[in-house]
Amino acid sequence: MRWMIWLCAALLLQMGHLHAEDRPKLLGMGDSILSWNGLSGDAVPYALGRALGAQVTQRATPGARLSNPGTGALFGFDIRRQFPGGQFDLIILNGGANDMLSECGCGACTPVLDTLIAPDLAGEIPDLLTRLSRHSPRIVWVGYYLTGRSGPFEGCTPFLTELDARIGRLAARTPGLEFVDSDPAIDPANDAHFARDDVHPSRLGARRIAALVAQRLGGL
Repeated sequence: MRWMIWLCAALLLQMGHLHAEDRPKLLGMGDSILSWNGLSGDAVPYALGRALGAQVTQRATPGARLSNPGTGALFGFDIRRQFPGGQFDLIILNGGANDMLSECGCGACTPVLDTLIAPDLAGEIPDLLTRLSRHSPRIVWVGYYLTGRSGPFEGCTPFLTELDARIGRLAARTPGLEFVDSDPAIDPANDAHFARDDVHPSRLGARRIAALVAQRLGGL
Protein backbone atom coordinates (compact mmCIF):
# COMPACT_ATOMS: atom_id res chain seq x y z
CA MET A 1 0.00 0.00 0.00
CA ARG A 2 2.81 2.38 0.92
CA TRP A 3 4.45 2.01 -2.48
CA MET A 4 1.17 2.94 -4.16
CA ILE A 5 0.99 6.15 -2.11
CA TRP A 6 4.56 7.00 -3.12
CA LEU A 7 3.77 6.28 -6.77
CA CYS A 8 0.68 8.48 -6.72
CA ALA A 9 2.61 11.28 -5.04
CA ALA A 10 5.39 11.05 -7.64
CA LEU A 11 2.86 11.14 -10.48
CA LEU A 12 1.15 14.19 -9.00
CA LEU A 13 4.46 15.99 -8.65
CA GLN A 14 5.39 15.15 -12.22
CA MET A 15 2.01 16.35 -13.50
CA GLY A 16 2.47 19.61 -11.61
CA HIS A 17 5.93 20.05 -13.11
CA LEU A 18 4.66 19.42 -16.60
CA HIS A 19 1.78 21.82 -16.04
CA ALA A 20 4.22 24.54 -14.97
CA GLU A 21 6.42 23.90 -18.00
CA ASP A 22 3.40 24.19 -20.29
CA ARG A 23 2.48 27.66 -19.03
CA PRO A 24 3.28 30.72 -21.17
CA LYS A 25 6.57 32.45 -20.40
CA LEU A 26 6.62 36.11 -19.39
CA LEU A 27 9.68 38.34 -19.03
CA GLY A 28 9.71 41.64 -17.14
CA MET A 29 12.43 44.22 -17.86
CA GLY A 30 12.86 47.84 -16.88
CA ASP A 31 13.17 50.05 -13.82
CA SER A 32 11.64 50.44 -10.37
CA ILE A 33 8.09 51.09 -11.54
CA LEU A 34 7.97 47.47 -12.66
CA SER A 35 10.25 46.02 -9.96
CA TRP A 36 8.75 47.70 -6.87
CA ASN A 37 7.05 45.27 -4.45
CA GLY A 38 9.13 42.41 -5.78
CA LEU A 39 9.89 40.96 -2.35
CA SER A 40 6.17 40.62 -1.64
CA GLY A 41 5.54 39.02 -5.03
CA ASP A 42 3.44 41.97 -6.17
CA ALA A 43 5.79 43.60 -8.67
CA VAL A 44 3.93 44.26 -11.91
CA PRO A 45 5.43 41.27 -13.81
CA TYR A 46 4.51 38.87 -10.99
CA ALA A 47 0.97 40.22 -10.71
CA LEU A 48 0.57 40.05 -14.48
CA GLY A 49 1.90 36.50 -14.50
CA ARG A 50 -0.77 35.46 -12.01
CA ALA A 51 -3.47 37.15 -14.08
CA LEU A 52 -2.33 35.41 -17.27
CA GLY A 53 -1.32 32.07 -15.77
CA ALA A 54 2.26 32.57 -16.93
CA GLN A 55 5.71 31.64 -15.65
CA VAL A 56 7.54 34.85 -14.78
CA THR A 57 11.17 35.84 -15.20
CA GLN A 58 11.57 39.21 -13.48
CA ARG A 59 14.66 41.25 -14.42
CA ALA A 60 13.45 44.84 -13.88
CA THR A 61 15.78 46.67 -11.47
CA PRO A 62 15.39 49.92 -9.48
CA GLY A 63 17.52 52.68 -10.99
CA ALA A 64 17.96 50.90 -14.32
CA ARG A 65 18.64 52.96 -17.43
CA LEU A 66 18.63 52.50 -21.17
CA SER A 67 21.91 54.30 -21.83
CA ASN A 68 25.20 55.13 -20.10
CA PRO A 69 24.75 52.96 -16.98
CA GLY A 70 28.52 52.64 -16.53
CA THR A 71 29.68 49.75 -14.36
CA GLY A 72 26.08 49.38 -13.16
CA ALA A 73 25.46 47.40 -16.34
CA LEU A 74 27.02 44.43 -14.56
CA PHE A 75 24.30 44.49 -11.89
CA GLY A 76 21.13 44.80 -13.94
CA PHE A 77 21.14 48.59 -14.28
CA ASP A 78 21.35 48.45 -18.08
CA ILE A 79 17.85 47.59 -19.27
CA ARG A 80 19.25 46.43 -22.61
CA ARG A 81 21.35 43.81 -20.83
CA GLN A 82 18.56 42.54 -18.57
CA PHE A 83 17.44 40.19 -21.34
CA PRO A 84 18.46 36.67 -20.25
CA GLY A 85 18.22 35.01 -23.65
CA GLY A 86 15.70 32.44 -24.80
CA GLN A 87 12.15 32.68 -26.10
CA PHE A 88 9.15 34.20 -24.32
CA ASP A 89 5.46 34.43 -25.07
CA LEU A 90 5.33 37.97 -23.70
CA ILE A 91 7.87 40.63 -22.72
CA ILE A 92 6.82 43.70 -20.74
CA LEU A 93 9.21 46.56 -20.13
CA ASN A 94 9.59 50.26 -19.43
CA GLY A 95 12.36 52.80 -18.98
CA GLY A 96 13.67 56.27 -19.67
CA ALA A 97 12.96 58.21 -16.47
CA ASN A 98 16.28 57.35 -14.82
CA ASP A 99 18.14 58.32 -17.99
CA MET A 100 16.61 61.78 -17.83
CA LEU A 101 17.18 62.19 -14.11
CA SER A 102 20.83 61.13 -14.39
CA GLU A 103 21.82 62.75 -17.67
CA CYS A 104 19.91 66.05 -17.69
CA GLY A 105 18.53 66.41 -14.19
CA CYS A 106 14.97 66.39 -15.54
CA GLY A 107 15.69 69.83 -16.99
CA ALA A 108 16.64 70.36 -20.63
CA CYS A 109 16.11 66.73 -21.59
CA THR A 110 15.27 66.95 -25.28
CA PRO A 111 18.70 65.58 -26.36
CA VAL A 112 18.32 62.62 -23.99
CA LEU A 113 14.76 62.02 -25.17
CA ASP A 114 15.84 62.11 -28.82
CA THR A 115 18.60 59.59 -28.09
CA LEU A 116 16.07 57.25 -26.51
CA ILE A 117 13.53 57.73 -29.30
CA ALA A 118 13.76 60.55 -31.81
CA PRO A 119 10.85 62.30 -33.55
CA ASP A 120 11.41 59.97 -36.53
CA LEU A 121 11.05 57.03 -34.07
CA ALA A 122 14.67 55.89 -34.34
CA GLY A 123 16.88 55.45 -31.29
CA GLU A 124 17.92 53.18 -28.45
CA ILE A 125 14.40 52.11 -27.48
CA PRO A 126 13.33 51.12 -31.03
CA ASP A 127 16.62 49.27 -31.47
CA LEU A 128 16.02 47.33 -28.26
CA LEU A 129 12.43 46.53 -29.22
CA THR A 130 13.56 45.25 -32.61
CA ARG A 131 16.06 42.94 -30.92
CA LEU A 132 13.49 41.69 -28.42
CA SER A 133 10.95 41.00 -31.17
CA ARG A 134 13.17 38.12 -32.28
CA HIS A 135 12.52 36.48 -28.93
CA SER A 136 8.82 37.15 -28.36
CA PRO A 137 5.74 37.56 -30.57
CA ARG A 138 4.23 40.07 -28.12
CA ILE A 139 5.92 42.98 -26.41
CA VAL A 140 4.23 45.51 -24.15
CA TRP A 141 5.82 48.83 -23.29
CA VAL A 142 4.29 50.11 -20.04
CA GLY A 143 4.12 53.90 -20.06
CA TYR A 144 4.77 55.89 -16.90
CA TYR A 145 1.87 57.22 -14.84
CA LEU A 146 2.30 60.99 -14.65
CA THR A 147 0.27 62.02 -11.64
CA GLY A 148 2.00 64.99 -10.05
CA ARG A 149 3.45 62.72 -7.36
CA SER A 150 6.77 62.48 -9.15
CA GLY A 151 9.25 63.56 -6.48
CA PRO A 152 12.65 64.19 -8.11
CA PHE A 153 11.16 63.30 -11.51
CA GLU A 154 8.68 66.19 -11.51
CA GLY A 155 10.66 68.20 -14.09
CA CYS A 156 10.72 65.16 -16.38
CA THR A 157 6.95 65.15 -16.87
CA PRO A 158 6.82 66.92 -20.27
CA PHE A 159 9.67 64.78 -21.60
CA LEU A 160 8.15 61.55 -20.30
CA THR A 161 4.82 62.57 -21.82
CA GLU A 162 6.52 62.96 -25.19
CA LEU A 163 8.42 59.69 -24.65
CA ASP A 164 5.11 57.88 -24.18
CA ALA A 165 3.61 59.59 -27.22
CA ARG A 166 6.48 58.55 -29.46
CA ILE A 167 6.44 54.94 -28.25
CA GLY A 168 2.69 54.93 -28.78
CA ARG A 169 3.21 55.97 -32.40
CA LEU A 170 5.89 53.33 -32.81
CA ALA A 171 3.55 50.67 -31.43
CA ALA A 172 0.77 51.74 -33.80
CA ARG A 173 2.95 50.84 -36.77
CA THR A 174 4.80 47.82 -35.32
CA PRO A 175 3.08 44.40 -35.33
CA GLY A 176 3.38 42.61 -32.01
CA LEU A 177 4.22 45.78 -30.04
CA GLU A 178 1.66 47.36 -27.73
CA PHE A 179 1.87 50.51 -25.67
CA VAL A 180 -0.12 50.56 -22.42
CA ASP A 181 -0.40 53.89 -20.63
CA SER A 182 -0.49 53.15 -16.88
CA ASP A 183 -2.17 56.48 -16.01
CA PRO A 184 -5.69 54.97 -15.83
CA ALA A 185 -4.49 52.49 -13.16
CA ILE A 186 -3.08 55.05 -10.73
CA ASP A 187 -5.32 57.68 -9.15
CA PRO A 188 -3.23 60.65 -7.91
CA ALA A 189 -5.88 61.35 -5.27
CA ASN A 190 -5.74 57.82 -3.83
CA ASP A 191 -2.93 57.31 -1.31
CA ALA A 192 -3.51 53.55 -1.44
CA HIS A 193 -2.12 53.46 -4.99
CA PHE A 194 1.29 54.76 -3.87
CA ALA A 195 4.18 53.38 -1.85
CA ARG A 196 5.42 55.32 1.17
CA ASP A 197 7.82 57.35 -0.96
CA ASP A 198 4.79 58.79 -2.81
CA VAL A 199 6.37 57.98 -6.18
CA HIS A 200 6.38 54.23 -6.73
CA PRO A 201 3.28 52.05 -6.87
CA SER A 202 2.02 50.35 -3.75
CA ARG A 203 1.22 46.66 -3.89
CA LEU A 204 -2.33 47.65 -4.86
CA GLY A 205 -1.02 50.09 -7.44
CA ALA A 206 1.23 47.47 -9.02
CA ARG A 207 -1.66 45.00 -9.16
CA ARG A 208 -3.83 47.65 -10.81
CA ILE A 209 -1.18 48.28 -13.47
CA ALA A 210 -0.93 44.53 -14.08
CA ALA A 211 -4.72 44.24 -14.34
CA LEU A 212 -4.79 47.05 -16.89
CA VAL A 213 -2.13 45.33 -19.01
CA ALA A 214 -3.94 41.98 -18.72
CA GLN A 215 -7.17 43.60 -19.83
CA ARG A 216 -5.48 45.11 -22.87
CA LEU A 217 -3.85 41.81 -23.79
CA GLY A 218 -6.98 39.72 -23.36
CA GLY A 219 -4.90 36.63 -22.50
CA LEU A 220 -1.96 34.72 -23.97
